[in-house]
This record gives sequence, C-alpha cells and structure tokens, in this order.
Amino acid sequence: SDLDRFPYSQVAFINCQMCPQVPPEGWEAKGADSSYLQFAEFHSTDAQGNLVDVSRRLPTSRQLTEAEAAELSDPAKVFARHDNWDPRTTPATVLKSNP
Repeated sequence: SDLDRFPYSQVAFINCQMCPQVPPEGWEAKGADSSYLQFAEFHSTDAQGNLVDVSRRLPTSRQLTEAEAAELSDPAKVFARHDNWDPRTTPATVLKSNP
C-alpha cells in the first residue's frame, strides 16, 4: 500500500472547499502503521461556505492554528530548505511544445 511506501506522509488542507463525498472521518489510512502520518486542515468549508464539522476526524488528523495555516501558506517557508529557495523570486519558465 501507499502507507507502506510513504509512512511519513503529510498533507495540509488550508481554506479548502470539501465536497460531500469527503466522509466525516476525513480520510482513510490503510497499511501497517499510520502513527507517523500527518493530516492537518484549517477552515474547511462545504460548497455553501459553511465550516465543515471536523469533530469526527481520525486521530491522525488535527486542526491547524491560524498562525500555522499562515506559515504553511507562505511558499517561501514551505519550499525553503538549506538553500532558502523562494519560488516567488524565480522567473517563470515558459515551456514550448513541439508541433
């Protein structure tokens, strides 16, 4: 399973509209050990803009604080590693297709 291949997976849903197909538990983790998975969300809404009831989310999930959501929304912080790369300062590359 993907959990066996990527046991330390992380995902954060920030200001996302969740469709009705997303169950109250949020997501499902299949595999041997899901204790290292990190699912987080902040301000999830339904199609009408109402906050989603997150009270039944799985234990591998947590709600982000406003400060955490702001930090994870900053590309310079998310993509910066040892080289402090900032995608906002890198010129866009135009790809040309071959006819």
